[in-house]
Amino acid sequence: MAMNFGQIGLAVAGGAAEQFVKTQKELREEYKEKKDRQQQWADRYGRKTLDDLTSRSDVVLNAGETLENAGMESANLTQMVNEYDANSILELAKRIEKLSPAEYRKLKESGAINEVLKFKDINEDSSENWADIAIKSFTIPQIEETTTAAEEPTGFFETLKGKMSGADKEDEYQDWYNSTYIEGPDGQEYSIRELRAAPTGILERGKVPDFKLDMFEKDATETSWNRAKSDIYELSVNNILNSGEQDLIDLLNQDESTVSGSRSVDSKETLIRNNKRLKPYFDQAVRDVHGQRADAFDTPGGRLFFGGADSLAAILNPMSDEEQEQALLADLEENNLKREDIAEVATGAEAIKYFKNHNVDYVIVDGELRNRDVDSPFNSETAAPVEDDAAYDRATFKLNKQPTEIIIEPKPKTGRGNVVKRRAWEDDNSKIYNPNGSYLVVSPRPDQVESTGFGRGAGRKSDHDRWNDQWGETHNPETGFPIVSEQESE
Repeated sequence: MAMNFGQIGLAVAGGAAEQFVKTQKELREEYKEKKDRQQQWADRYGRKTLDDLTSRSDVVLNAGETLENAGMESANLTQMVNEYDANSILELAKRIEKLSPAEYRKLKESGAINEVLKFKDINEDSSENWADIAIKSFTIPQIEETTTAAEEPTGFFETLKGKMSGADKEDEYQDWYNSTYIEGPDGQEYSIRELRAAPTGILERGKVPDFKLDMFEKDATETSWNRAKSDIYELSVNNILNSGEQDLIDLLNQDESTVSGSRSVDSKETLIRNNKRLKPYFDQAVRDVHGQRADAFDTPGGRLFFGGADSLAAILNPMSDEEQEQALLADLEENNLKREDIAEVATGAEAIKYFKNHNVDYVIVDGELRNRDVDSPFNSETAAPVEDDAAYDRATFKLNKQPTEIIIEPKPKTGRGNVVKRRAWEDDNSKIYNPNGSYLVVSPRPDQVESTGFGRGAGRKSDHDRWNDQWGETHNPETGFPIVSEQESE
């Protein structure tokens, strides 16, 4: 019996609906994966991108203000940065940093800084000043949202066609991608899309003008600020060497072997100032030297060195215990960590030892969340063994909670094209690694005993022997971690 027009329509509609459900599921998975990738990037790099650009921008702006305070006319400063970019500001400000207070006053009173270049006489007001031009390299452009909304489709098949094409999912994704993700220090809101399109903040080199700098050369090395800075670093080094923290001493001294020539001193100073573990000694030295001669800090060089009064004030007035606790809780929340899951130690040396013996990424050191440093690798040969019998499966000895750090490529996913690859992966790795590519960890080898409840009659074996049978060739009996050569783990 032939179908009438209505029955044909229902059959077609039914087939289309079935395809629609299948397509929608695939589209949801595709766009969820895209969204997850973007979210992971934003959570890891979004704030850092914004903070780095803000910090670099502040340094340039402070340098420009240093030049203005030294007597450079705003129009001349605008010409200079417009032609030679922000590097010209930084380079000229470095020269001012070397001046003594007396030399600085002489420079400012004479107006000689306006003679370092041959500036044009410009009387008309510029629509842009030097600051607007200088910070372009550090400014995230606002991206206007574009709408792709088309005329609403009419009819069942038109609607179905539009949804099956993924246009609605793409629109939803773009709305999310363009929505506000983070707020900057100035209150400006940024989307993930804008953060991904952010500039590098790296200034062009080679465009610094040939300044006439005769007025800067006299007694440049004997300024009050340079002497204060030298005292800060000398005091920092002495305090580190007298701390009794051998890991910090080694970290300080390793610079000598990694940096050659005249750059070794500069490199060590940079290390002390920027390394998270050494900086507390630098900060304390700043406070000590500031207490002796605060006037040296209130110079162009001092202001430029610290990047402004706020940065210096943060060092001179460190956080209270309550503020430090709030900062710790904020860091834990930002990294999706629970305090009860993170070990707490008192010193940096204890942190190094803990990282060496435990396969974890974080530890709390004296109230501060610290990530594993690249120079603190985990050593499976000295790993702290599991002592709780409930932590592993009695039959297999495998730990119930396995590490999450990925060491090798995970086991290939199921699928017709991966059967051979999955078998090869299992043959090579299944005794040493979990399917996700992390170490397969078992309990330490039990002590030798007569027998256990596993096996029957004469076949019953001790836990000691069963462990040897299963893991004796591949795992360390003291730690339960696999025995892996350096080549295999790379």
